[in-house]
Amino acid sequence: MLVRIVKRTFSGAEYCPEQKVLKLGGEGSTGVETLKFELPEEWAGMAVTVHVQQLDGTLPQPVLLGEDRCLEVDRMFTSSEKGLWMLRAMDGNGCCAMTRPARYECYETFATDGDTEITPSQYEAFVAQVLGAANTASQKAKDAQSAADRAEGAAGEAQDAQAAAADSAQLAKREAGNAQTAAQQAGEAAARAEGYAPKDGTVLSVNGKGGAVSLNAADVGAMAADRGDLVQQVVLEGRTLTVVFTDGTQQAYTTQDTTELTAMTGVLRTANGGTGLDRAITAADVGAVEKGSGDYLKGNRGNYRLRIEQRGEWKGLTVCAHWHTPGASAATLVENGVLTVPAAVTAVPGVGCITFEGTDGSCTVTSADVRCKVCANSGTAEGAMPAPATPAWEALVGMLGTGGITTAEKRAVLTVLRTLAAGNDAAAACDRLEALWGADDSDDRNTARLSLAVLGRMILGRS
Repeated sequence: MLVRIVKRTFSGAEYCPEQKVLKLGGEGSTGVETLKFELPEEWAGMAVTVHVQQLDGTLPQPVLLGEDRCLEVDRMFTSSEKGLWMLRAMDGNGCCAMTRPARYECYETFATDGDTEITPSQYEAFVAQVLGAANTASQKAKDAQSAADRAEGAAGEAQDAQAAAADSAQLAKREAGNAQTAAQQAGEAAARAEGYAPKDGTVLSVNGKGGAVSLNAADVGAMAADRGDLVQQVVLEGRTLTVVFTDGTQQAYTTQDTTELTAMTGVLRTANGGTGLDRAITAADVGAVEKGSGDYLKGNRGNYRLRIEQRGEWKGLTVCAHWHTPGASAATLVENGVLTVPAAVTAVPGVGCITFEGTDGSCTVTSADVRCKVCANSGTAEGAMPAPATPAWEALVGMLGTGGITTAEKRAVLTVLRTLAAGNDAAAACDRLEALWGADDSDDRNTARLSLAVLGRMILGRS
């Protein structure tokens, strides 16, 4: 994995890795991943060490990067499911630079039969073995250097053997370099091993517990076997179904042919998937209304629409809106850029959200939740809409035509109408109205005549 370290100078100099989080495989893994660091130019020639802080605050021994700037991921990282890491660069002139700490994560694993914890004595034996290998490699490096010196001295003894001696010297130098590198790597391995070895003699398990660890059901997310509400056995003999629970209690049920089913004996508890009722389920039990009750959904229907504008990666996708509100949990499609709000959404007040999902058949894009709110109201009257009130002119015509006012009131009305009709064609209508009120009309045809005389002539005359 390439890890590039960049220098930022936006508000002061700082060194940061490009990756925010390093994914380093499973907990306890070793040698699965190798980190190759690409360092800033100003760090050339500086000694760079890797520092790790595990989730519980443990600080393993820092590791010195080699010339290849590579580091194999081992338990320095993976002994903890997550933690922080950083680089530190130093030179001989007192210059010291550090990167901003970044996070690493290891996915969770579980213990296998072959996993055993390393005892302190095994750690000590391993450290001793590594130190012995380092000493041996160092001695070989010295011997190789001595051989190179002797080969160079032999080159001056004989002119004929000069070429062969030179080749031997070069070969010896290469061996010395390889041996020196091996010695350095062995020393680094010994340092890491010393960092892993516990200083107080207590070896920590991967689950954070010391000594012999005994896990219970809660530790592994399981249910205890002695819980009384778990079904241990189900026995069917003939038409008798017996359910045996882990606490030793039993419940018996009598089955019947489904073609002749009338009732079942016994009640299955809700904890075991039953209804807990000894009767048939009603509409009220499931939050519904009975057929024909009239308590059907009442709310705003077809009033609200949302205009959806698709941009970027959403452009050209088929978009579906998923409603999560107290009144409904529904899904509706966006058609021609318009999303109609379902009536069930506005039927119950409360706060909810909408989640949009778009797809073209091969890829899917999902939005964040968009909050929505349905405000409460005090309700409206049940039943049909009330009839509109009688217009004023119809009321006037009906009152005048049916004799709804006295003779004195008729004279007062005529006086007002003559004042309004003064100087226009409505004066003749007033004369006609006075004649109609004074005539004997046994057929009660005054209503139609008054409609023409009063509202026709008066309105046309004045307007």
